[in-house]
Amino acid sequence: MLSVAELEQELEECGYDGNRIARAIAAMYDSGRLSYVHQTGAKTPDQTIIMMELSVRFHPGHRFEVKGMKACLLTDRLAQFGLEPAERPDIWQAFAGLPTIEQVVNSLQGIIKNEALIFNHSIHQNLNSMNLNNLENLKEELKQLGFSPKVAGEMEKRMQGGATDFDLHDKVSGNRNVDLTLHFKQSSQSEYYYLNKYTVALNTGKPLEEGQKYMVISPNPQEAGKNLVRSFENVSAAIGYFKEQQGNSELAAGKDAGHKVELARMENGKVNYIAKDFQRTFRIPAVTQTIFVDKGRGFTAEQAANLIEGRAVFRDDLVKLGGEQYQAWIKLDKDQPKDKYQNFSTTQFSVPQYGFDLKGVLEKYQIREMNSPEKAAQLQKTLENGNRPLVTVVRDGQEMKLHLETSPRYSQVNFYQEDGKSEKREQFLKEPALEQQMKLDKGKGQAQEKEMAVNR
Repeated sequence: MLSVAELEQELEECGYDGNRIARAIAAMYDSGRLSYVHQTGAKTPDQTIIMMELSVRFHPGHRFEVKGMKACLLTDRLAQFGLEPAERPDIWQAFAGLPTIEQVVNSLQGIIKNEALIFNHSIHQNLNSMNLNNLENLKEELKQLGFSPKVAGEMEKRMQGGATDFDLHDKVSGNRNVDLTLHFKQSSQSEYYYLNKYTVALNTGKPLEEGQKYMVISPNPQEAGKNLVRSFENVSAAIGYFKEQQGNSELAAGKDAGHKVELARMENGKVNYIAKDFQRTFRIPAVTQTIFVDKGRGFTAEQAANLIEGRAVFRDDLVKLGGEQYQAWIKLDKDQPKDKYQNFSTTQFSVPQYGFDLKGVLEKYQIREMNSPEKAAQLQKTLENGNRPLVTVVRDGQEMKLHLETSPRYSQVNFYQEDGKSEKREQFLKEPALEQQMKLDKGKGQAQEKEMAVNR
């Protein structure tokens, strides 16, 4: 039995539009029906290769069990072969459980005469225009998600080279030790590529300086006295590749092999040296989370980095199971164990139901940036993305710089010094805190009582 998230994941892994189908199935749960049939086009190049009837059984606690599936070509595709569904009941194929798109299409192609030939001819006929459209669409998706332009260039090279599945790496701007790994996958039925997910990783230790990279340096077996150097921007990828070496190898960092600092050394397949300030990074795995995206929609690279660092992010484009859009602050629950997909669960604070009004909270404090409508809007946006901006606050008439961070759970914001030490927020309020006022009133009352006692 599967939860909604697990059902979505399983559908996605088999090549279907998991998010849409899982939401539709879950929306039927309260109707009391014991099974549900959903018809949809699968994730093939033209989105209309097959029609599927997915049979699902409902269980208590919003759990679902995929019982099986039937599939056939859509009517407009059948017409190309002079066939009508009513004439050929055998064109429907039944499957136990949930088959992959590849399994379904292969089965259907074996039934419909010449389907594979006609399908492949159609694909090759439109290959050039489809590749260009696919490339441009993916570039736009990368831009919307906030990945660096160099990733788009590397993606294009990999696609031109014909790689079926490949990963690309990116970094988040700023002095942050967060790596991003984008997972690209090619359709099993065409040369169409998809970006359905990426991984964000929070590493221990300090990030590299600008212009530096990680390098794994090993002897070149083809040329005696020369080395092979493989470069990495992702420290986890560099460490993983280094550990896979069998002979002598070196893990280093620097601008190039001529200006490197040794981080670890391997002799005869065994690691015998790790630099002291690199040992924690080498031995402690990065904290990771898989971020799923849909055609450029989802958490941006910036938001994902802030989530993995433990901060909350605001989203105004979320969709409930019934299809209704809503807004919420989202935070990873890093205090609980990961699920079976090795992801943290999330905690949501819906807006306006939960009651966290960021703009209203900011206006309570003496923050210089709030005096300018333009700067105030920028500040609110960067906080919504989960950042910790540096702001100018006033205390006792004196200005000081502090980092600001949201706390949706408590409908508040927190102030921090640049070294991470927290500051009491009450001292930056425009008006005296209620507690301070109550203490003042209590003190006045006690003084009045003493005065009355003396007069007696």
